[in-house]
Parts: sequence; C-alpha cells; structure tokens
Amino acid sequence: NANFQINIPGVGRNTLLMGRIHPFGNIYFFAGAFGVYNSPMILDPDIMMNAYEEKMIEDAEKLVLSNYSKLTAILNKYPSHWVDGICSELSLDTKGRKNIKSQIIAEKLKKDMPLIFESLPEKSKEVLKILLNNGGYINYGKLKGFEDEIGFWWINNPPTSTIGILRVKGLLAVGKMPVAGRMYKIAMIPKDILEELQKLLS
Repeated sequence: NANFQINIPGVGRNTLLMGRIHPFGNIYFFAGAFGVYNSPMILDPDIMMNAYEEKMIEDAEKLVLSNYSKLTAILNKYPSHWVDGICSELSLDTKGRKNIKSQIIAEKLKKDMPLIFESLPEKSKEVLKILLNNGGYINYGKLKGFEDEIGFWWINNPPTSTIGILRVKGLLAVGKMPVAGRMYKIAMIPKDILEELQKLLS
C-alpha cells in the first residue's frame, strides 16, 4: 500500500481514484482510473483504505461456485494477493505463475491435511464440520455466529478470524452459487479438499 500525490487536471485533492499502478524499478506509473469518488471522509487515509479493501473483497467474493468446484479452479480465479497469502501461510514459495502455485497449494493440502486440520483452532474445525454435514457448502448467513473478518492483503495481514483462518489456508472459499434461479452468498469446501476431509473424519 502506498500514499502518493499526483496532479491530474480536474481532479481535486478530496478525490479517490480507483485504478492501477505499475512498478518500473523505484518508479510507479499510473495506468488509468476506472472509478472516481468524492467524499469528505476520503481525507482520512484509514477510511479511504478500508473502503478500498472492502470493495476489493466484495469483488473477489463475486466468484461463481458450484458444489463441484475444485481448489485449483477456485484459486486460479482468486486475486494474486490471496494466492500468495495462502502460499505464505502454508510455507510455500510465493514466486511464479498463479496457476502453478494453485497446483502446489492443492498438492500440499492433500499431502498434509491431517497436520493442517489438527493445527486449526477448535472454532474453525467446527465450521468445517458444519459444512461437511451439509454436503460441503452452506448459505453464508448460517455461519453468522462465527467471526469472519478479513482484509485484502493476506501476506502482510493474514486473516485471524475463525472463518478467515480457513480461507487463508485454502480450506474454505466464499462466493456466489445459483440456487432455484437466485444467486446466494455461500461458503464451501472445495470438492477435492472435501474428499480429503471426509476421509480424515470418517
């Protein structure tokens, strides 16, 4: 995250630009804006960054899932920050292409599932058992009794909430699923990880 100033004609100081920057050595080039917002609260950098993180998380959770979704397919659609955060959490290399890292994460979870499961807090294990008893996924609202706070930058700020721990370990995904013609926010254990957990707990 970085705070910097840039002079753009017609854009005042009290403006939030949603866009992209690209690094070239120690220099960052602004690559265009896809959103412009004005609010007195933008003067507070903490409020500005919180709003930015919430928007990025909201966008990432628009991922469409099915009860057949596998971990690698989910990770390939994740933000790179999240895949790198999962790699870091599982003591894997964060360098390389996202699709290769996704395969390595899936292999790691399958290989070390007993150890990874045992390392979880009891509340996180309880969430997994609820999902297992429901076929692997559940309407997200039914988990409202569990802490679920997360940030967007998983390497620098890995989630520590009950559900967040499961997400940063690659054991649980949050997205949208079509049910009876409507889209619902759901939590699910990826299909291949579900099978590993079922073996472990059977």
